[in-house]
Amino acid sequence: MPEAEASLNFLDVPADEWFAKAVCWATETGIVNGYSTEAFGPSDPMTREQLAAILYRYAAYRGINPAAEHENPLEQYADADLISDWAADAFAWLIDAGIINGVSEDRLSPRTEATRAQTATLLMRFCVAFEDMIEFPLE
Repeated sequence: MPEAEASLNFLDVPADEWFAKAVCWATETGIVNGYSTEAFGPSDPMTREQLAAILYRYAAYRGINPAAEHENPLEQYADADLISDWAADAFAWLIDAGIINGVSEDRLSPRTEATRAQTATLLMRFCVAFEDMIEFPLE
């Protein structure tokens, strides 16, 4: 992980916490956002739409163009209207890329917590889909 150049402003992320440098880097790069300029919520569970947004922003950070035109795969899901505006493009792109799908044929459940199994599956699919475009240090 490269060192972040900025310092933390989040009141709930003390600089001496084991995850502080990662939070600083992720927010500095725009991959992860806090709830506000002062609150990050480091112990909060992550929703499926938050995870989708993080993968979408990471793709952009690594030079993949997730904003490219895509079909509107959200129409097939009955709960698509529950997706927050800031996560809609991420969900659509990840569905088109074959990285995320619904929890059932017609439900995305964007605001439910992402389970560890879902997170592992999305990370694996993301890495496989873009292995030729992203150099992953495995050391």
